[in-house]
Amino acid sequence: RLFCRGGSGWAHYKCLEQYATDKIDTIFENTKLGGYIMNPGDFAEIWTSCPNCNQSYENDLGLATSAGFMNYIEEKDDVSPDLQMKGMKAWLRVESNMTFLTGLKNACHLDESYIEEGSQLSNKILKRLLPKIQKSTLPPQQRKLELEADLHGNDLAFFAEKNGDYEAALAAGKRARELFEILASGAIPLIYEQDYEAKIAFVQDDNDRMKEEMGTNKEKGEEEEEEEEVETQQ
Repeated sequence: RLFCRGGSGWAHYKCLEQYATDKIDTIFENTKLGGYIMNPGDFAEIWTSCPNCNQSYENDLGLATSAGFMNYIEEKDDVSPDLQMKGMKAWLRVESNMTFLTGLKNACHLDESYIEEGSQLSNKILKRLLPKIQKSTLPPQQRKLELEADLHGNDLAFFAEKNGDYEAALAAGKRARELFEILASGAIPLIYEQDYEAKIAFVQDDNDRMKEEMGTNKEKGEEEEEEEEVETQQ
């Protein structure tokens, strides 16, 4: 559903898919002819945001369009040799898979099976996809660190917490904070502006929240154990 069109704002998924496919196909074709290729991170918006109001699609539509973007990139074999050599295809795979992760995360309330699927995909990106871009010329180092930090702070931590593994969630948050701190320190050249201090604060607040919940859960568990022990003695 497209909320910018009110109560009658319905759209066929196939129409949205065709719009996104045609637009990105045109970008690739222009690139082969010597044109400029936009940041692959921006491709996600073509797939997952309304072209009229720029709002992100939600729930089932958000999940469907993010999956469509990922599948489109996986099946796209006609990327020019120059782009392939520079690592563009590997970069696109990371961006599209992480876009699908966002779709899964936002749709967890619809189906709990998305939690396990998201957890598995997060680890696939970390162990198989991110390493493929580390030594390539693309993306720039700033974006490489951002992708890894976002994966830890937004996705690995989220799905670990959903699975009840607070230790893994805290470790992921810690790693995200470390990477954002590198970006904020000026240790590497930055080619675009980003408020990394705000990202550090967000990750820290999330970790503090989880630590507090862990403490609360521990106290609750200890109280329940004491109650069970008293009942046993009686």
